[in-house]
Amino acid sequence: NGQEMLKLLNNGSIWTQLLDFLGLDKSFKDSLKQCIYSMLYGSGSDMQQLLLIQDPVLREELKALKISLGKKEKISKTSEEKKAVFFANKQLAERIQNESSDFDKEIFQKIIAHPAIAELLSGSVALNKKITEKGSFGDAFGHIHYMENFRGIGKVMNTIMTSYEKKLLMPIYKEVFNTRYFEIQIDQHDGLTLSFNKNLGGDPEVRAKIMASLKEKVDQNAKELGIKTGLEIKGY
Repeated sequence: NGQEMLKLLNNGSIWTQLLDFLGLDKSFKDSLKQCIYSMLYGSGSDMQQLLLIQDPVLREELKALKISLGKKEKISKTSEEKKAVFFANKQLAERIQNESSDFDKEIFQKIIAHPAIAELLSGSVALNKKITEKGSFGDAFGHIHYMENFRGIGKVMNTIMTSYEKKLLMPIYKEVFNTRYFEIQIDQHDGLTLSFNKNLGGDPEVRAKIMASLKEKVDQNAKELGIKTGLEIKGY
């Protein structure tokens, strides 16, 4: 019923609280987010565990290898190619277990045991089952999608969550058509990178006012949608 997650949301940033719970500093936030998102998108435990490895060099090396193997798996056609990917994944799993520290493994066990995360994951499994049985699902904009067009439940969850991210950011999409101050430079699945008019380059006060206005509009939109979140602004 989402009560444990609501407790987190009502107490501020869930990431700050989860990092405190794990005993990690804010530099680990992105990896933690990727780990939890990968759980929701249906990735294997190997990816989830390697995302929580403390050694950044080892973590990025294993992550790149896992992504590469995932791509090879999709294009493998012959039995020999599929067998090669299978054994490569097996070797990677062994590396993760052998090269992860005891602390890395402890962190993984702690995060999946956290009441809010356990609740989130069980809810995800229930939603996956419901969608699979129904054969279709709706996104944040009311569009109906059919399972026959998707390969794997991870793509389904990605579509649903991305649609809500976009709906939350609609005030910025609308504003960009009515302003000369900025444009959208990069449209990510969970955020936007804005590029300001070069004439504002020397006026940080104007940029700050614009960003404050955008935050107010997005936060109000989230409130009206009944979603406990707010716009996080970086690097302006």
